[in-house]
Amino acid sequence: MNVTLEAIKFNHVPDSATVDAFNIRRNETEPVHVPEWRKGISVKPEDSPAAYAISETRGNTLTIKAKFKATGPGSPKVQVRAVEAREQHRQSLGCGPIGFVLRAFSTAQTAPVGNVLGVVRQEKITFNAAGETDFVTFKLSGVRLWSVGVSASTTNWRWQFRAKRSDRWTDFAVTSHRIYTVLEVPKEPWEQMPADETQLPWADALEYACDWGTGAHDLDEAATLVTHSVNDLGLSLVSYSGSSIYACPNFDCGKFLDLLQNGTGLGRALNCSDCATIVSSFANLLGCDLSQSLIGTVFKTNPIKKIGSQLRATTTFVGHEVAWKGDATPDDQVFDACVQVDGDPDPFKDPFHPLLATNLRFGKASEQGYRFRLSPPPPENGPDPCTPMANSKQRRPIGKSIPGTCDGFDAILLDFARQHYKFETWSDSDPVWQSLSIPNPSAEKKLFSGWELVSPPQHPKIINVLEVTQAVWRSLEKDTEALIRLDLFRCQTWSEARLFALQRLARFQELNVQRLVTPALGDIAFVESGEVSVLFVRSEHVIMMRSVGRVRFPVTEIAFMIDNHFLQSATTQNLSAKDQKR
Repeated sequence: MNVTLEAIKFNHVPDSATVDAFNIRRNETEPVHVPEWRKGISVKPEDSPAAYAISETRGNTLTIKAKFKATGPGSPKVQVRAVEAREQHRQSLGCGPIGFVLRAFSTAQTAPVGNVLGVVRQEKITFNAAGETDFVTFKLSGVRLWSVGVSASTTNWRWQFRAKRSDRWTDFAVTSHRIYTVLEVPKEPWEQMPADETQLPWADALEYACDWGTGAHDLDEAATLVTHSVNDLGLSLVSYSGSSIYACPNFDCGKFLDLLQNGTGLGRALNCSDCATIVSSFANLLGCDLSQSLIGTVFKTNPIKKIGSQLRATTTFVGHEVAWKGDATPDDQVFDACVQVDGDPDPFKDPFHPLLATNLRFGKASEQGYRFRLSPPPPENGPDPCTPMANSKQRRPIGKSIPGTCDGFDAILLDFARQHYKFETWSDSDPVWQSLSIPNPSAEKKLFSGWELVSPPQHPKIINVLEVTQAVWRSLEKDTEALIRLDLFRCQTWSEARLFALQRLARFQELNVQRLVTPALGDIAFVESGEVSVLFVRSEHVIMMRSVGRVRFPVTEIAFMIDNHFLQSATTQNLSAKDQKR
């Protein structure tokens, strides 16, 4: 008699997570199908992912469901179990196919944790006349996820059957599964229903979240570990950006994961909104309950170290976004992966003792909390410019498949930008062309001579914006990691484009952006210090060109080339229109 394993369900109760796995998907475009393990399809551990919540399952007996098939003569009823498949079984398994598969799945990465799901208790199964079974429920024993804490590990099972108790067990399958263990069912923006929702927890993101939070047994510890891991990206992967790279309109988690996997993503840079979004989103995968919220409005800092920098300096922030617990009030705790503050009793002068704010109460300027360390005291009898802006509290949606917004800031910041950038002087000035149909500049290779497009342009959806194009290029020069990024937004009208440009200016988080008047670029243009970012408006289009590699360089020349491309296109259209009238 031959027995084969056909399928295994880990998440067999979709509306509950107390005795089985909770709902996940692989990433934004790929679901995780149930049964998670299928014969002939699930070959590698990551082909069969499942995630469990420690709090919801604690004290309960975990179960899975499995389906079998039998061929050849034999009893219609057999006992089935699965034991832990370990490297030490090499000798007993010999050099056959099962032993080969087992050894292929035995990796140094998963060895320290082992089978967090333990083993599968034996159950009696019955084959029907066709030699098949329904899905049979099996209980798990020796489960270790509650003692291990947060983890990403591989569970290996060696499946065995016997016809009666006196028979020896016969091996018939080896299966390997990627198991994620979190503290609680993930919190918003991650969701659990419906099953096809793109906001379900992503296995690709759980891989990193669980790695960053490995071993954590409480939520504050998990959020702290995630915060340190994000800040550590500045050691070799990213540098600080004055504007958001991954958090507009939503959190582009897919591109961020590409960056973590040695890709380019949307750029090798992060700003405070990116860091706050990454920390809260990845910590919330582990069961934390963090939000993103601003501090502001405009304030000077004490000496700080930005992500990716070893230099400490003061700056002026136009709003600073961090991850928060609670309601984002002075009594709540913050997690800031973007900057290190001075951790000694006198943060206003040397020496500088770097401190990453993790579970640190915001507090008042007179208390030794985050507020005290971030910014000098307010003027006597004057308002404090460094206060929580609870109205900006949010949890950005995940991915680019659903419409989002690039607002996400308090109206006070927009009013400040309106005055600082003298919006009234350029909001109503007539453009050269009120409407302009332009070809996609990313398709014009001559504009980007010496550069290669990293990946096809993507088109996220922004509410009240007709069309968005994002593209990143890599320099073809040797010994350089230079990257440039183009963001092209097409609005309904030229006046709406001016307002959208103001909103983009309001999200530059340092006072280092100036109006560019001469030479003229677009209808209105602004440039960041060092010319590392340029924002300009041409008719109903808003264009952002940025240097997004770890080392920055001026991009103004490329911005002028793009605008000239627009002008040539407009001239051609105008001549064509005149010819048609003749």
